[in-house]
Amino acid sequence: MTTSSLYRTQGTRGYKCQMTLRVGETEIYYLNSTTKSRPCPKCHSRNTSFIQTGKTRDIRVLFIGFKKVILRVALRNIYKMAMDSTLARTAFLL
Repeated sequence: MTTSSLYRTQGTRGYKCQMTLRVGETEIYYLNSTTKSRPCPKCHSRNTSFIQTGKTRDIRVLFIGFKKVILRVALRNIYKMAMDSTLARTAFLL
């Protein structure tokens, strides 16, 4: 299933499908966010960057036919430059 089909069936706007695994009656889709920049959720500063964490989150969504579907989303952290030139970390699902 392509990124466009996942968008139409599951509403995954802003994510790209990297890989699909089929294990028994379950389909697992690996998704990555396509967002390039985002303001800090706490202070709304636009001076931020993303760092991949290597962690994933599994989200069970609607069935496709008779198959269970799991979206495995890669997590990223938002780093922002603080006023005293240090990095502050905010974990956020993106």
